[in-house]
Formats: sequence, C-alpha cells, structure tokens
Amino acid sequence: MKRVVFVAVLLLGFCALAMAEDVPKAEAFVGYSYYRCNQEGLTGDCNLNGGIASFTLNAFKWFSTVGEFNGTTGTVQGADVRTLTFMFGPQVFIRRNEKVTPFVHALVGDTYIHAKSGKDTIIKEHDLSFAFGGGLDLRVRKNISLRPFQVDYIFVRPKDAANMNNFRFGAGIVFKFGEQGN
Repeated sequence: MKRVVFVAVLLLGFCALAMAEDVPKAEAFVGYSYYRCNQEGLTGDCNLNGGIASFTLNAFKWFSTVGEFNGTTGTVQGADVRTLTFMFGPQVFIRRNEKVTPFVHALVGDTYIHAKSGKDTIIKEHDLSFAFGGGLDLRVRKNISLRPFQVDYIFVRPKDAANMNNFRFGAGIVFKFGEQGN
C-alpha cells in the first residue's frame, strides 16, 4: 500500500510540474524537404526536393498528435517523379527548457507516387507508408520557433513492387497558437 501511495504522490508531483510550463495548444510547421528514395533491387536511387507542412495538436506538455503533408519532385533515370505523402500519428516532446525542444514521432499514412517518362506514365499509385524520426525546435520568439532539422526514415510498401526505404530531411519555421497550462 505504501508503494501505491508513493507512486500516486510522485505522479501528482509530475503533473504539477507539467502544468507549470505554458505549452501551445497547436503548432504549424512549414519548410523545405529533401527526400532520398531507394527501392530494393533497383540500382538507381532518387533525390527529390520539395516542401513539408505539419499541424500539431498538443494534448499534454510532452504528447501531441500530428498530421503531416510532404510533396517532392525530381528526375530519376530520365523520368519525372513526384511524391505526395500524408501521414499522422503521435509525437512526443522533451520540453526541459523554453528554448530547445527535441521531439520524436511515429507516423502512418499514404504515399502517392507518380513517375512519367515523356507522355508515358510509368507508376501512378497510392501506397501504405510509415515514418519514424524526430527533430529539434529552437525558440526564436514566444510564438515562433526555428526547426533546423527534422530527420525521418520512411518505409513505403508498394502494391506491385519491392519495398522502398527512404530518408527525409526537413527544415523550416514553426508557428505556435494559443497556450494551455499543461
């Protein structure tokens, strides 16, 4: 019984500490995205450039849900390639001070791949995808942070082709909206 009381008091103490720091209710991130894709069994990798945007709803000081959109384009072995990715999932922050906020996330969603050579469409499909990664936010002003990097491993499972193991790098600006006391 003493252990249960001790754990309860400890948890209440952590909750009080969590409520002491103001956390934005929501955050929006926009920035540049570099996408390196690699399909198993193929000799050619691809390097795509584009943009990334996400919207985060903070449930607690340390936990949030995020929806993320990424669009990239480039040329791979003479074909024009476009990818559009929409993913969502949990994101965990480590808010130890007001200036530096690292985070990690695990996302699941859809990747649309469109590859075209001349007038011929080579690939046009929607595939299940998973992203595991994280990044760092540096506070510039009360409602603005700089995200110098966000790095993700993205696994894409095409319907009729080999699995794709991709890497994504992003950087940009985070806008924060509202504050909550948790």
